Order: sequence, then C-alpha cells, then structure tokens
Amino acid sequence: MKKLNIWAALLGLTFLTSPAFAAPNAPNASPVSEGANPAQLRFDVEVDPLAYLAQGHSLHLGLAVGRLRFDLGTFSAVVPVFVHRQSGFEAMSGGYGAKLDVFVWERDQGPFVGVEGAWLRQHVRDSATHLQSRVTGWALGGRLGWHLALPAHFYIKPWLGVGRHFGPSDIAVGKRVFHQSHLLLFPTFHLGYGFP
Repeated sequence: MKKLNIWAALLGLTFLTSPAFAAPNAPNASPVSEGANPAQLRFDVEVDPLAYLAQGHSLHLGLAVGRLRFDLGTFSAVVPVFVHRQSGFEAMSGGYGAKLDVFVWERDQGPFVGVEGAWLRQHVRDSATHLQSRVTGWALGGRLGWHLALPAHFYIKPWLGVGRHFGPSDIAVGKRVFHQSHLLLFPTFHLGYGFP
C-alpha cells in the first residue's frame, strides 16, 4: 500500500507540472521576477509568523532557478495544548529543514508542489513535576501551496505539509508518557522577500 501511495504521489506531481496542466491564460511573471532571465539564479528569504506567535523562530533562505526553488531553514515553536491534546505537558519542537518546490504555472507565482525533509528536536516537560525529556528524529513529506506576489518584491505563501515523523511516538517524562502520532499535518503560511 505504501508503494502504491508513493507512485500515486509521483504520478500526481508529474501531471501537475506537465505543460498540459498549465493554465491557458496564466499571467506573465510576477513583479518579483519581471524582466529576469529564466535561467538566472534568484534568492529570497522567508519567515513563518506563526512560529514567532508560538514563542519560537523561523528563517528560511531560498535559491531558485526557472520554476524550481530550493530552501534551507531553521525553525522552532511551542506546540499548543489544543494541538497535542495532552494536558499537563508542555512541548516544544524545532530543527532544521530543506525543501524542493516546483511552480506549476510560472516561476515565483501561483500554485507549487514540493518535497521536504527535516531534522527535529523535541523538548517535553511535565508541568507538575517539572521533569523533562529531549528527543530527536527525522521527518519526510510533501507540501503544496500558493505563492501570492505583494508590492515591493514581498510575497505571501500559504501552504500545507503532509508527512511522516521518524522518531519515538512515546516520550517518557518521569512516570508519565507523552504520546504523538507519526503522521504530520502542518498548515501555515510564510512571508517572504525576493531579492531583485
């Protein structure tokens, strides 16, 4: 079943990026890349505002050529109780990641799909006893989103990531256990700036 899912994902990615799927009236390149050579390297920087609201950080540096974009980043955030749904625990997650995206229609605009991987570190604390545990793991997955150009080379990028966590599903904190799923579902948005 896993092999079938992988092949279905690859087939979908191939279909979405084929010329036959291109929007018939897709607009020309956005102001971020207007007048640039299609093969020219482009650089950008992005942050996730939700990470800062969650007492963490986010910084992603991007390198793009044509419709391809590669990203290296670092991130962290306190995981809210309504997300992990286990009272009495405080959880924080962070790490380093890489992404490879392809724009479906035009570079630097519209829909994109991609793959991502990350090295994760987690810190879980029992609110009552103050005991804590730290663990590390990996995550792999795919993502899809939309790149919306803003004035002055800025842009906003809402996206959804779906993946799998390769690490402990149960984290012992003293005599209690913090449970987590191997399935990752991550909706967010980035604010970015494309260097002209």
